[in-house]
Amino acid sequence: MTNLKKHQMAAKDKISQYLHKAKSFCKNHQNEIIVGSYIVLVSGLGITAIMMKRYKNSLDVEKKALENSKQIIDSLKCRINNLENLSEIKESFFNKAISNDLRHGGSFGGQQMAYRKAYLNSCNKAVDL
Repeated sequence: MTNLKKHQMAAKDKISQYLHKAKSFCKNHQNEIIVGSYIVLVSGLGITAIMMKRYKNSLDVEKKALENSKQIIDSLKCRINNLENLSEIKESFFNKAISNDLRHGGSFGGQQMAYRKAYLNSCNKAVDL
């Protein structure tokens, strides 16, 4: 048991010596420790500020890209509506031309009517799938 107590006392002495050395080091180098801590703090804040600025810039770029995409989509929607209206007008004129040709006994109107019927049937089959 005495051997164990000797080891314990030796360990306590070493710990107290290291603690005393650490305290004296901190007292002797107080200014360097404060300056070093300040440098680490400022560096961390600087890096954080730079990273936040980059993140904000990337968000701005993504926001602009999203706005551009929305404008393009709106433009394409308008173009699609315009093309649908033009297609309806064309179909109306084409149907009038076919009817007029059939009234006057032309074979071209009958041929176009058959093509149109086949086209509409194929469209209906595609929709039914």
